[in-house]
Amino acid sequence: MFKLAYGVRDYRKIREENYYYVDKTNYLKLLEEEGDILAYFRPDDFGKSLFISMMYYYYDINSKKIFNDIFKDTFIFGNCTDNKNNYYVLRFDFSNMIVSNDNLLEIEREFFRKVIDCIKTFNCDYGFDFNVSSNDVSVSELMLEFLSYFRMLNLKNKLYIMIDGYDNFFNTVLFKDKDKFISIVNNISFV
Repeated sequence: MFKLAYGVRDYRKIREENYYYVDKTNYLKLLEEEGDILAYFRPDDFGKSLFISMMYYYYDINSKKIFNDIFKDTFIFGNCTDNKNNYYVLRFDFSNMIVSNDNLLEIEREFFRKVIDCIKTFNCDYGFDFNVSSNDVSVSELMLEFLSYFRMLNLKNKLYIMIDGYDNFFNTVLFKDKDKFISIVNNISFV
């Protein structure tokens, strides 16, 4: 008997705890054929987070040991690409970002905190020691420093950046204040 996975966003949990899962791993090959920068837009509760979680476990170098257990009986199991478990994955998740405050500076600080948390998790997951300081740098400056640090390591495996939950954050701001939304997403804002 399978359990329904309503609201479960973690692919590994679904596979290990025998939740009902509709295999979408065939899309991994298709996405790789599409290009290097992809955007995946779907309405709320259409499985974006679960799909990104599945991608994470497929591409993450640390998931090699669990690959067979969580991908058995899927399309990709017998049709792996060269990119399987071949990346360091920096995964941003803005789905639980607090945007209840109308103060633009507070929203920017919360966004910055989320970015820092994700980089700290990355450091922990892969044993890196990128100094995540919040000393008067912007998010873009922090990301440029991080990317420079990663490039300087000259590692065999590349970096894969995944962003999830952006729609929750943006939609919340847009619903409250269209002008604030425009100021956040323009080409000189913190986002």
